[in-house]
Amino acid sequence: MQVSDEKPEKNNEPPLHPLDKPRRAANPACRCFLWTCVPIALFFSGSFGYLLYLSWLSRTNFVPPRHLYQNQSLPDVLNRSMVVQPLIGKDQTFDVAVSVWIRAPRAKEKEWKIDQGHRVLEAIQLSSTSKPWYIDDERRLYYPLYSDIVFRGLHLSDKGVTTSVNFTVPLAREGLSTLLDKNSKDLHATLVLIPNSPSLIDSVVNYSSWYPEEVVSTFSPRRTWPFPLGSEYKKEKTIADLALESFAIELPLLEFHDIPSPCPSVSDDTRVGFEADYEEEEDDAKREWEYIQTRGIWHPHIITWSQIRLIEETHVMNLEAYDRAHRGLKQTSCGQGSGYTPFAGLCYKSYPRTGMIETKFQLEVEDAEGGKHTEWAYAPYWMSLPEVPGPMDLVPLPIDRANCANKSVNSTLSSDHSNDVESMNVTWHISFSGRTPLKAGIGSFLHPPTTFNYSQSEYDIVKAQDEAELWNGVRGVIKSDAHPRRRIVLTTTYFLTGALASALSKVYWYTRNSTISISIPGTLLLAAGSFCLFIKHLFAIREKAHLDAILLTILTFMFDIPEIILQLMVALRAELGWRGRVPASRRIHASHRERASHRLDMTISWYNRLALLCFVFFFFYAVPESYHILISPLHPEEPTEIETIADWYARIFSYLHTSCWITGLVSQIVLNHKSGHFAGMYKSEAYLLFLAAITRLLDFVPALVGRYQTRSSLFLYSVIEGFVFLVFTYQALTLPAPSQFGSDEDEN
Repeated sequence: MQVSDEKPEKNNEPPLHPLDKPRRAANPACRCFLWTCVPIALFFSGSFGYLLYLSWLSRTNFVPPRHLYQNQSLPDVLNRSMVVQPLIGKDQTFDVAVSVWIRAPRAKEKEWKIDQGHRVLEAIQLSSTSKPWYIDDERRLYYPLYSDIVFRGLHLSDKGVTTSVNFTVPLAREGLSTLLDKNSKDLHATLVLIPNSPSLIDSVVNYSSWYPEEVVSTFSPRRTWPFPLGSEYKKEKTIADLALESFAIELPLLEFHDIPSPCPSVSDDTRVGFEADYEEEEDDAKREWEYIQTRGIWHPHIITWSQIRLIEETHVMNLEAYDRAHRGLKQTSCGQGSGYTPFAGLCYKSYPRTGMIETKFQLEVEDAEGGKHTEWAYAPYWMSLPEVPGPMDLVPLPIDRANCANKSVNSTLSSDHSNDVESMNVTWHISFSGRTPLKAGIGSFLHPPTTFNYSQSEYDIVKAQDEAELWNGVRGVIKSDAHPRRRIVLTTTYFLTGALASALSKVYWYTRNSTISISIPGTLLLAAGSFCLFIKHLFAIREKAHLDAILLTILTFMFDIPEIILQLMVALRAELGWRGRVPASRRIHASHRERASHRLDMTISWYNRLALLCFVFFFFYAVPESYHILISPLHPEEPTEIETIADWYARIFSYLHTSCWITGLVSQIVLNHKSGHFAGMYKSEAYLLFLAAITRLLDFVPALVGRYQTRSSLFLYSVIEGFVFLVFTYQALTLPAPSQFGSDEDEN
């Protein structure tokens, strides 16, 4: 049989079933990772870098000069007469004495000045222009309200030791004018540190303070004598008593803030009634002019919460270097060396400037042979934090300052204040902590706002109090019944896990090239829900153009809209490309496995999904919001506003977002269960979302977060969210992820 050498004729006809273009490979995750995770990482890195910068700033600015150090520990020093040792060492215990003072009525103070032959200090070197802080150089008469030891047996390392001081402030008409000046020193406290015997203070024979004598003579007493108040001790103060009082600190207990005026309107003719009665007596035109320029009622408030800190400094100082620094400080303190007469207004006290060189003690210590030798010691540096009190830690005096003559009085605002009150009982809470210079330095750079507007709603005041306590928590100032640091950790964890989960979600949808085990209806519903949330933010901006709402909408547009596009491309099996220089898209045909996955997914019809969506929507829309609350909020009721059409639309789109979100996730959960594979997100994303939900729920555990007055409500939506993420977490732990096949391999 002869075989023909002729080649078969080439068939130029197109195939009966044209082959698709090969499906693209999965997008590399690196590029998407750079666009999503890197900005988040940069944000947190910047925050951490800022804390490192504060640490460096504190280390350089809040530590005494290194040239003062002896570079020896005290036991290694052979001649202690050549060093300056700390008065309070690590093992030394000490007490803290507190005295509360109120300025005497003007008439009695005037009589006292005449009896003492006292004249107000005059800064003759200065120009004739008077300044408000010259008043601080008057010698004033104070009456004690309390004086006793409140802390006992403290150590440098103690943290968060609290106590309370109870005293009564007289509000009788005779002495009330003392509390109506804009001077916080009219009611103040002094604190004296008293080392427990045996201590170095037992051997003191002399001391040197950085305060000039002209300034010390204007100070209020550091403590009552005899001490404590009411004691029968009749002896004179010893040199040790004077030495301890030389580095005492003073805390103002009075602040002035705006409160709502009981008058219908406040104009420039608003006068303080009691101040008007004492105009001739005190000749205080400057203070009245300052008050008249103040809008509203500048009302006195008593501070009921204070924090004192003792710096844990126990280094041994070189005597020669210390003396040189101490003399330099004394020569320039309180305005000296600048052509000024020393006065208290220029006594700038801070750890970087004064620190451990404020007060030096000369000691006569017995040696082993029975003789005595001279040693030196320096006083510890301690301070108060004026930014600690929040608006709810300030109690307004129960008096009326406004003169509503010829005007109707707003009874709702004046009912809480009456000029008939004779006295006011005050409980003052004090907290003590020892801090290292570094931690104290960081805390000095982090402080909450100190100006409060009491004309705001009660809700806004509670929010301001919570903000102050959170800032104080960062600085280490914590009340016994609150745990702000735990709240900060929970909040940081919540936002960090949410941000990482959002980044992983974008990477997941960017790298999908197949819909195997992915619920197409569920993905479309999730995209629709995200779009509804974006529309809700747009209505919020239109109604309330707050900066927070604008930033939230911008972030939603930057991060959510790209994810919506990616979800739609995966669900619709669309692929972007180029037709020449024109961008174009094409629809990819489903593979066998994708069609099988879709058939399994459609065992739940669109009818059932829409029924669930409508049920969830009408449940949240028809049922009053009060029934959605599982745990009531602790904060006061927020100020209500008249609902506008924009608010109504925002609420509708919020419910649509919730309905689409729940229905879409339920669709994916059901498909995961039927297919035996976990899809719809990365497993790590499911873990992060569940952790975020748990962190949100832990915010409602009082044993963990303590007293929390701004805690919001626990809504049913949060519980549903936590349950959904719990199911996803269980599936992520028990189900394998589906393998991604290309169309060619699947067809083969």
